[in-house]
Amino acid sequence: MPTPLPIDPYSEDKDWAVIQEARRLAETRTEEERYLMQKRGKKIYVGHEGPEKHESWSGSLPFYLFWCEECEHWVKDYPHGYIERQYLRCHYCDAYHEFVPRSVKFRMLWKELKLLFRFALLRRGVISDKKVR
Repeated sequence: MPTPLPIDPYSEDKDWAVIQEARRLAETRTEEERYLMQKRGKKIYVGHEGPEKHESWSGSLPFYLFWCEECEHWVKDYPHGYIERQYLRCHYCDAYHEFVPRSVKFRMLWKELKLLFRFALLRRGVISDKKVR
């Protein structure tokens, strides 16, 4: 008799465990937190997970609980992508939810405003195009 194969990390059994964990985490939150997640799109930090829970990972990542408005499920996920374009992904419907920290949005806006201001000054001849060292 052949030996049984190890459980595939993306199998239905593992997905069911992730679903149940997200539901359990949602039940432990206050009514106010659940309201903010469902009506305002708030994402709540639930902790870090790393190699002790995910064997193939080399470091730990922050996990967040959020409400997917597309399929109306509680979801637990970690941020994907670069900091300027981070997102959380719903495991049910594969919807992407923006997750760029406010500080990053502010820094990006500030850079754009400085650039626009510099172009305006260049256009008026107030400053020259030479780089100042």
